[in-house]
Amino acid sequence: MFKKSAKPEKSKKSSYQAFTENQIAEAFEVFDEDRKGKAKIKHLGTIIRAMGRVPSQYELEEMSSEIEDKEYPGYFRLEKLLPPLTKILMKDQWKPASKEEIIKAFRVLDSDRKGYLEAEQLRKLFLQHGDKFPEEAVQIFLDNATADPTGKINYKEYSEQLVVPPVFDIAENRREIREKLVDDRYRMC
Repeated sequence: MFKKSAKPEKSKKSSYQAFTENQIAEAFEVFDEDRKGKAKIKHLGTIIRAMGRVPSQYELEEMSSEIEDKEYPGYFRLEKLLPPLTKILMKDQWKPASKEEIIKAFRVLDSDRKGYLEAEQLRKLFLQHGDKFPEEAVQIFLDNATADPTGKINYKEYSEQLVVPPVFDIAENRREIREKLVDDRYRMC
């Protein structure tokens, strides 16, 4: 299915590196929709997060431009993804924040130490300060975070939902992912 150059070279690599590359290849295969050895750039973040990593938007854009296929813009090939993503995984980079780190970050914003934040306060921060987030992303975040009708976010409870699992099992979720890809394609028609 993939070009021979995409397969790990067993003699020069540790068994952990070979395992890592096989995991990346398995994740890539799920998004190789037409089975022609390429995946859409828009799925790169999902593949990386499936490996248990959380890149910043800048890191994701940088990698996208680095690996984008010149022949097929908007796509990338496994051969281009393997070296940089394997290196990131082997060096244990782009690790997600722990629950404690997330709570600590929320506490910085909770100057009165109430244990909750106001949804509107977070909306303003996300839209007006630092790395400005798209309004749609902020709304999704707030919809998920705000169970309280008063608009208060109990950040200790919500932080549990924000913790990224160590690794998303692509093989176990392959059918569900493929169904979503097919649904997305039909919605675009």
